[in-house]
Amino acid sequence: MSVSSVAGSLSAASAAQTRSQLSAEFVKQNADQASAIAAVVEQGAANAKAAAPAGLGHSVDVTV
Repeated sequence: MSVSSVAGSLSAASAAQTRSQLSAEFVKQNADQASAIAAVVEQGAANAKAAAPAGLGHSVDVTV
């Protein structure tokens, strides 16, 4: 094998490793963002339940 072939192989391996590391980091960030969105939605739902007075939404008066 020539020196240029070895250097090319090492360069390709390094690039593949970098792509793999970046891909793993992107997956982790995506999971973190999804978790944060779920927490915000859960907090909003809890706040909506806490803000409603007792009996609200159980019956609707449709008489005119």
